[in-house]
Amino acid sequence: YWKSHLDLQRDIGTRWLKAEVTDRWAYLDLCSFIAGTKAPRVLNAGSGPIVPKGLSCDGEAVPVVSVDGLAHLYWRLYDNLDLVPPQLPVQCDFEEITACFTQDYFHLIHVRNALDHAFDAPEAILQLVRALRPGGTLLLHHARNEADSMNGVGMHRWSFDVDESLGSLRCILKFRGGEWSIDLEKVLRGLASVSVGLHTRQELNVTDVDRPKFVFVTIVRH
Repeated sequence: YWKSHLDLQRDIGTRWLKAEVTDRWAYLDLCSFIAGTKAPRVLNAGSGPIVPKGLSCDGEAVPVVSVDGLAHLYWRLYDNLDLVPPQLPVQCDFEEITACFTQDYFHLIHVRNALDHAFDAPEAILQLVRALRPGGTLLLHHARNEADSMNGVGMHRWSFDVDESLGSLRCILKFRGGEWSIDLEKVLRGLASVSVGLHTRQELNVTDVDRPKFVFVTIVRH
């Protein structure tokens, strides 16, 4: 998939991609989550091969660290396609985040359509939360029931679903079609607060993922 996608999105006459491709990595304005923070630290986890150079917040450049468990394969892919990205993703699995960095470090962590590939999604989310500074925010933005839609094919192991029966929306992590599931609030009880939203493609102006709804989870560390 990535080989053909990168080849098609190449900016003619350069050794990298079109700006409209590289700039489209987040569904929300991330600057609002770090407003007023001095020297903010931002992590883009599960980035894939197309990583941002950084954020521009009120004219200030904010660096973004991007990590992916397949980064070592993306480095080889760049070489095969003769591409020179302005910034490389760092090799790090979700489940090893606090080993790659440290606990209590980032002000903001962003994950988009990536945790469905995790080996152990609950542990991955715990690692991400522990890497946050107290009061820091973790944003999880995923197509609803992605692994179910893909019939568990390939790397799609986990689905993000929403339980709408309890008054407030609850995020449910489901493994391989629901053979095992857990409420995310139970995973993070005592460690962080969790709020959940459900959005349509039209609301988000999403064109690169063909799914009708997206689960947005905002987690704030205690």
